[in-house]
Amino acid sequence: MSPRVLVSVGLLLMALLLGACGGTPPASPTTAPAPGQPTATPPPTATTIAPPTAASASGGFEGGTLPAGRNELFSASGACTVCHMRMTDEAGKDVSIDSHWRASIKAQAARDPYFLASVRAEV
Repeated sequence: MSPRVLVSVGLLLMALLLGACGGTPPASPTTAPAPGQPTATPPPTATTIAPPTAASASGGFEGGTLPAGRNELFSASGACTVCHMRMTDEAGKDVSIDSHWRASIKAQAARDPYFLASVRAEV
């Protein structure tokens, strides 16, 4: 057999195989929604989840107490506050890291059970 015939037969076989893989797609159901059911989800109503936090006299937001948990491998943010509070600059302005950091999510991370489980798995 000549190479031209072999190539033609090979192409014919590939075309048959590819044609066998395809087919007519299954018919999709075309049912209309039942009467009385909405066809779209209505937008959510505007609700307040938590009351707004009052601003402090300095214009920032006051945070709550910091968690003070501590063990041999981990210390919560409350353990750091002891040394890093009541710090002032030359002008007498409070520059304590705990007063700026107290309301952040990272300062409160030691209250989150998922975070604690992640730390426990790493240590």
